[in-house]
Amino acid sequence: HSNLGGGGPDGGPATLLISPAGAMPEGGRVDLQISAEDYREGNASENGCFHGFCGFNVLADTKAQVTFTLFHTGTRRRAVVSEFSITFFDLDEGRLDWRHTYVVGSGFDAFHVSEKSRVMGIAADGATEFWVMEHKGRASSLPPDPHHLTEAQREEAFTLTFRGVSSFNLTMGVSGPRAGRQIGRA
Repeated sequence: HSNLGGGGPDGGPATLLISPAGAMPEGGRVDLQISAEDYREGNASENGCFHGFCGFNVLADTKAQVTFTLFHTGTRRRAVVSEFSITFFDLDEGRLDWRHTYVVGSGFDAFHVSEKSRVMGIAADGATEFWVMEHKGRASSLPPDPHHLTEAQREEAFTLTFRGVSSFNLTMGVSGPRAGRQIGRA
């Protein structure tokens, strides 16, 4: 189901639903529902799940407060998981080279980047802002399989891990140029 922010391409609730999104160690599966406040899509037809990846885009010069909530598959009963990791691939500026796409997160227990990562970060006010340095948005950015990455794709990916959660929030947006420092491995 893909209707994040009510922009389509599907109808129904204004969410993106990934079902199933994972398995519980004690058995059973979980769904991931993504909802957003103040979300404006750049191109709603690109939102959804394709070839093992799920994603959505954000309109330039906007940001959204995005909530990720886990439910037991097929129910509205929240699922608390011992650990949930989310990996970001292909954060880019698209055709507008001077902009950057960013993710601001807090409350995560760990983050992971490759040894030669081009993911940048600044920590302030209990949150960390992440973005990819010098990424120009190319067709080869998104890997065909999340388990088989080129070196360049590994350098632009990062993972946030949350423990003991049923939901978490991130701010995602696209804005003007950014300077920062490279973040290290967690």
